[in-house]
Amino acid sequence: SRSEALIRDCYKDASIKKTFNQIPPAMLAVFVCVLLCLVGCGTKGNEKGVSDNGVTAGDTAVSADVSAEISKVISEDAGSVIIAGDDSEIPGLNEVIADFNEYYPNVKVEYYDLTDDEASGGLVEKFVAGDQETDPDSEVSGNTADEYAAERKAASYRLALEKCLEEGAADLFISDKILFFESKVIRSDTVDLSETDIDKSALNPYFASQYESGNVCFAIPFHANVSGLLVNETVLEQYDLDIPTEYIEFYNACSVLKDDGICALGGSFDMYADLLRDQLVACLSENDSTAEAVISMDRAEENAGDYLAESFEMLKFLRKKRFFSDSRIAEHADTDAVKAFEAGEIVFMPTDYVTAACVSTDDIKYSFVPMPLGADGASVCLKSASALSLNAKSVNRQWAEVFLNFMAGKEELDMLADNAGCISVTKQFPDECFDKVSSNVTVCDDPRISSRVMSIYSEALKEVANGHQTVMGAVDLFNRENADSLKAYRRLLKGKKIKKGKKDKKEKEESEDIENSTDTENAGNTDNTDNTVDTGNTGNTVDTGNTEDKGDTVDPDKNDDHGKSEDTGKTGTVDDSDDSAGKHDKTGKKDDTGYESGNEPET
Repeated sequence: SRSEALIRDCYKDASIKKTFNQIPPAMLAVFVCVLLCLVGCGTKGNEKGVSDNGVTAGDTAVSADVSAEISKVISEDAGSVIIAGDDSEIPGLNEVIADFNEYYPNVKVEYYDLTDDEASGGLVEKFVAGDQETDPDSEVSGNTADEYAAERKAASYRLALEKCLEEGAADLFISDKILFFESKVIRSDTVDLSETDIDKSALNPYFASQYESGNVCFAIPFHANVSGLLVNETVLEQYDLDIPTEYIEFYNACSVLKDDGICALGGSFDMYADLLRDQLVACLSENDSTAEAVISMDRAEENAGDYLAESFEMLKFLRKKRFFSDSRIAEHADTDAVKAFEAGEIVFMPTDYVTAACVSTDDIKYSFVPMPLGADGASVCLKSASALSLNAKSVNRQWAEVFLNFMAGKEELDMLADNAGCISVTKQFPDECFDKVSSNVTVCDDPRISSRVMSIYSEALKEVANGHQTVMGAVDLFNRENADSLKAYRRLLKGKKIKKGKKDKKEKEESEDIENSTDTENAGNTDNTDNTVDTGNTGNTVDTGNTEDKGDTVDPDKNDDHGKSEDTGKTGTVDDSDDSAGKHDKTGKKDDTGYESGNEPET
């Protein structure tokens, strides 16, 4: 009778507890039948109507009630649970749904891509059609509309998602931390999962905390990704070098390899962002300016790019030392970079966990480690994570909670990550997310830099890496592109056409008024609620120096001096000597690596 009471409590109001999530209803039905049989045997062998297991004959009616209740729960049509997302599919989701339906065959779980008219089940047509008047052939400031594909997708998802949530058309949705803080609608329609019975014990606390704000839990992450460094240990052993764990070791290893004619760094087009992202976050955290910088970049404030100057400076320095070649990197997409690494052509490959997991070879010994660019060690933080949130206006909230609770189990989370080639959020961070982790690793919180900002930052890094921009040139480029991108995104959100026509750059910079509104509907990471991000001390910007760009043209791959050099007649590259950031002069001032200019560590 105690078992029967427990079963009844577990199924009450369809709130299935975690302990029974892994017990198929068929097994529970068999269990009840066994109880009934035991009760029957007890009444026959005992004149008092008490069986040997202590169940009285009168409890047969209770067993029948429980059996009927279970049958009712698993046989009645519980309707559909709708999941809305911003991609064509979630790897592994179909497998989770299949597992869920083994236990709960009466619930239909469906996934719709809100950025695809055909794959959205009519939701996009219902909620967005007529709102967007954007001309796909229009231009902004001379840029083709294709350059704003990411902004179009983000705006389309946000508009469709907001309306889906308001109408209760989606029960669960792919959560975006940036959208949560940007959109009042999404924030107000997201359930605080800490007030539900959803069991989050299988999640590693680090991953779980990335989707918490104060005491509010607004999503359950289901897989993650981090940046790091793929290392060819076979080559390092040939030169008696250890896997670098901090900047001086990394610098020395690259120098030794370069002196023997080996270009140490290589990878795909996106390697620069993977190389410097975690170090950028660490520098901002060290200066207590992370929140301030993120807000400034999200709003496209006038001097937002100043926060990136140090990372541009470090990349310029690595290029000047000829530790990598843009011609080598330009050949490689992700798949090509993996093949080049497997063939032993790349010693250090900045990448992420997802790409590193694609490497499979017995020809070399290799490992994936945290990026060793800090003076005192490596810094690591979450690069990205996918998560599900619960709509407060869900029309099938009880079963949406049951599904979310089911997905949060370790077995299902591990399967989701395995299918996507990502990190399981059940793993210890960072120890189980890299092949080798030294003791001097600093873990940083995810700064919530939007993908829009990161893509512009990545493009600016490429311009520095290929010698087309100075440090301050890259800062200015970031500021311009960020302002254009944000303006296009806001116009799309308002359902307006992107302006046609071209403007002279100078006229555009003088005439355009970039909206620096504090309205949280458009600005990231701030709001007037209790969950607002602490911006810390304001006014802390990176000192980029005051010297002007010399304008001298030089081939950076043939001149390793920090001083001025003569014009070689080369075009398409900029002076890699003294930049307007004024960091690598010979005045004894320390540069961003922590070493005095002209006194770099010896190889």
